[in-house]
Amino acid sequence: MEFTISGAMDAHIEQLETARLPDGKWHPSSLYGCDRKAVYEIRATVPSDERDPSSKRALRQGHIYHEFIQEAVANTAGLPVYDEVKIYSPDLNLTGSVDGVIMLSPDEAQVLEYKTTKSWGFKKLDGPKEDHIGQTKAYVYCLRKYGGVRRDGEVIPPLGDKLKSVRFAYICKDDFAIKEYVLEYDPSWDAEVESRVGALASFQETGKLPERLAGSGGKRNWLCGYCPFETRCWEVEED
Repeated sequence: MEFTISGAMDAHIEQLETARLPDGKWHPSSLYGCDRKAVYEIRATVPSDERDPSSKRALRQGHIYHEFIQEAVANTAGLPVYDEVKIYSPDLNLTGSVDGVIMLSPDEAQVLEYKTTKSWGFKKLDGPKEDHIGQTKAYVYCLRKYGGVRRDGEVIPPLGDKLKSVRFAYICKDDFAIKEYVLEYDPSWDAEVESRVGALASFQETGKLPERLAGSGGKRNWLCGYCPFETRCWEVEED
């Protein structure tokens, strides 16, 4: 057997990888991306495409950055910080995991969301991305109404009006530069999240599929190249 460092790293990443098994629930990270992908996931559709080694390396790099940032905030913020808070909304059948929640004071909480990006995307950033905003709106919805569960199992009671904002931290993979944006909570978020989940749930009721993610110039959307259902969506399903 021929030995290479790259081969050893890819094998190690495979061992570390934990695929998210279908659970029949909606996930905030899928709500504001491709509608069809979200419906495929909740139906436990078998993936037709596997991520290539390069994509898996990029994902692992993102995990490493997340863990480092979480450790830095927990060790130096001087404030109560809760990492990887599990959330669940029984009324919307919505579940997920929040990167962090920090208590700025006994009466003010803030959601922390970390995103890694390449240098070319980092330079273009002038605010949080729309799909990331939508994702955190779902987190806020659940945390305000139902609270969450910390990594160590401790239950966080519903935060209600204590949860006032979201802080986005975009980390450049090339040089660890960081851009931060704070978004204040708006009561309209609640109805927006309920409407979004309701629209996707309607496809479950009818058994139909949403439209494919729109592309441009006669080409598929660039996100399709990273989708585990690309072949099924474009070459198996009817329009």
